[in-house]
Amino acid sequence: MVTLKASQQGLAYIKKARSEKGWAVSDFRWIETASAILGAFWAEDGVLAVGISEGTWKRFLAGKYPINAEAFKAYCQVLGLNWEEVAEGEQGSRGAEGRKEDRSMERFRIGVMRLMFRCFMVVR
Repeated sequence: MVTLKASQQGLAYIKKARSEKGWAVSDFRWIETASAILGAFWAEDGVLAVGISEGTWKRFLAGKYPINAEAFKAYCQVLGLNWEEVAEGEQGSRGAEGRKEDRSMERFRIGVMRLMFRCFMVVR
């Protein structure tokens, strides 16, 4: 799986952008908006996108540990930042093993979306 973490300069960009947004670090809107960017709408579906959580948000802000690249990019987008300017560099492999993991993750996401759709149809 490809992962990313913020560089030292990227952490400064994150801090400034977060401050300008005016939301508290613990505000759920960060997570909810990042999830919506990845196609999972908390208000409608009651679930967050794969890789989006309070834990990944805090790891993103701290910049000590890499997180899933898609989550990293979504958090950057919420902040209005270019992820390429924030990221320290790719931490994972994109070889055959990485592609296999990508396919597995995509199958998982499709399965989750199908399940959510079925639940939605039952509730209606």
